[in-house]
Amino acid sequence: MSVRRLDAVLGAEVDGVDLRALDEPAFAAIHRAWLDHQVLLFRQQALADADLVAFSRRFGDLDEAPVQETGRRFVDGYPEIYVVSNVVKDGVPIGSLGSGEAVWHTDMSYLPQPPKASALYAIEVPAEGGDTWFCSMYAAWDELPAPLKRRVDGLGVKHDGTYNSGGYVREGVTPTGDPRTSPGTVHPLVAIHPETGRRALYLGRRRNAYIEGMTLEESDALLDDVWAHATRDALTWRHHWRAGDLVLRFCDALGNFARRSGDMRTPVQFTAIAIVALAVSAAGAHVAQTPDAADIAEGMNLYLHKGDCQSCHGWAADGRKMDSQMPDGSNLRETRLDRARIAMTIKCGRPGTGMPAFDKFAYSDGRCYGMKAADLKTPMPDPPATLQQREIDLLMGFLMEKVVGKGPMTHAKCIEYWGSDVDVCKEFK
Repeated sequence: MSVRRLDAVLGAEVDGVDLRALDEPAFAAIHRAWLDHQVLLFRQQALADADLVAFSRRFGDLDEAPVQETGRRFVDGYPEIYVVSNVVKDGVPIGSLGSGEAVWHTDMSYLPQPPKASALYAIEVPAEGGDTWFCSMYAAWDELPAPLKRRVDGLGVKHDGTYNSGGYVREGVTPTGDPRTSPGTVHPLVAIHPETGRRALYLGRRRNAYIEGMTLEESDALLDDVWAHATRDALTWRHHWRAGDLVLRFCDALGNFARRSGDMRTPVQFTAIAIVALAVSAAGAHVAQTPDAADIAEGMNLYLHKGDCQSCHGWAADGRKMDSQMPDGSNLRETRLDRARIAMTIKCGRPGTGMPAFDKFAYSDGRCYGMKAADLKTPMPDPPATLQQREIDLLMGFLMEKVVGKGPMTHAKCIEYWGSDVDVCKEFK
């Protein structure tokens, strides 16, 4: 198997792999490449419905697709599969969205907890047209001019649920004409991906979007500026489909749109992968928001008490452990690990060291480094407690805001860390 970066700001093609028969090391490599590149292209696949669902499910629990406009499921026995097609059989469309052109959008962002990913599989494609564009919201944030970054950071944007990506009113919805009162969900305009720790714009769709706390005129002007920047050609990759292509894509750090192909036949299936990882609670948010003071305090409490991280890493997370009987912990204030790798270490520990795994199911199913308990040379030490995904997210929020990259502790940092000049801060005077 090989991973080749595409000639674009995002995307990679994975060669030499049959998605019907993936062992754990191969899947781990695919998962890492997906986090690194946002979109993965697999050519020449031959997937039955069950194969598509099985591959998608390795990334997490699957959402059920909405029913067709006809009121029927797209594929009998596989409620997770959504068919995008303009084919009409016996007077009835076999899929949805037809031949129109979809606008730039992020899949199902109007939901309180949108999917984190989707897998698109091409069964039949036209000779011309039908291309799909993908846009990196990581790159859009990274290249956003500094004044615009300052304006949008911390804002919430309402993602309208009135219209789908083809511009049609969703079934059962009555348009209000005012995005402030339309159905939808408010999400942070600047989101933090929970696995990579990278910031991204989270825009959804331009139509009927609204930034909380602004007048409609102010909101529209700012959104127009951000959208004009975010959808520049330099930040996109255009995919021309072939039959047998499977594209695995982020939903939370990516925009996409499609130009379909008039009267040419275009059946495509896709599955939507929910944020819920297998055997992990659904309590975690779709994207990690910039934590507020209450979340940071809760994360700090988990660090100090339930997780008892201070016994090995010290209360300041600088490696000065509090319990001499415990293993030496690393200096997290100066670690070179990124957010995703720190979170993985918390979940999975470090085999062969004293670092325990805080995920209750860490070595039960290959989720950690592609290993199961039988693969470990020595048993993992028991953690002080197991942590649910939401607790790991809170702990990571605290570490990223208060610890990682903050350098050696000083008196001023100690006061900021604790919120007051507590006794332990005196040693830094």
